[in-house]
Amino acid sequence: MGGEYVCTLSPELVQRAKDEINEVPERRAADIEHIRDWLKHQPHINARMDDWTILRFLRGCKFSLERTKEKLDMFYTCKTLCPEWYKNRDPQDKKMRAILELGTFLPLPGHDSQGRKVIIIRAAGHDPKEFTMDEVFKATHMISDIMVDEDEPMSITGVVQLLDMEGVTAGHAMQMTPAIVKKAMTIWQDGYPMRPKGLNYINTPAAFDTVFNIFRSFMKEKMKKRVSNVFSALIGSKNAQECPERKERRPEKMYPSGGKTYKIIDHMRSQGHKYFVEV
Repeated sequence: MGGEYVCTLSPELVQRAKDEINEVPERRAADIEHIRDWLKHQPHINARMDDWTILRFLRGCKFSLERTKEKLDMFYTCKTLCPEWYKNRDPQDKKMRAILELGTFLPLPGHDSQGRKVIIIRAAGHDPKEFTMDEVFKATHMISDIMVDEDEPMSITGVVQLLDMEGVTAGHAMQMTPAIVKKAMTIWQDGYPMRPKGLNYINTPAAFDTVFNIFRSFMKEKMKKRVSNVFSALIGSKNAQECPERKERRPEKMYPSGGKTYKIIDHMRSQGHKYFVEV
């Protein structure tokens, strides 16, 4: 999307936007223009000015103009302070291509029963001897940027992450330093124009709590309440009905097949050149 915003939402999602995030269609253009005018007076922010980019941030902040300004400032500040994640983002680069093909971060096609985007994250998808965590996060954020640019319903319904810990080794755990975790959680919670609705873990190893407690220390209270161990929910706990991956959608059945996995990856990689020319 770009330029002047053209709504692609269903009537149901338009109503949901009114009810859940205070979006008033008749006022939408004025709110976008207010933020655009503010951005023009912020010399330290080199922002995209198109309607859709600004609207994503407004939706992510429930149309609070002040919160939108804060989030935009944080988003572009993070880009400046984290060049290791936001510079030289070429999806055809040999190393980036290799990471993308691992499928460590996969937005699934479509949405779950509550309309949310589901992302599968394979924490052990990369070899820690071959790839640094900064390189993995760079690839992850490249995909995230394309995803939020393309998926308008997600800007209303939010996103759920399914973090698969199967195969995690001490080498993977040692890469998740407090500095890396703090950076990731700050960008995710305070910078991105997403609406995180859940962070769910499966196949957690015995030493999982040590790493998880680092993540938890940087989570806001609202996010802490949205974290769950999906394995317990899947086997019939009282939280089963609240979990987006219910019994009938066990994680092993959610993984795309090999062909579909590469279709997702190829799409993200092919769209990268078009999108990142502006970043």
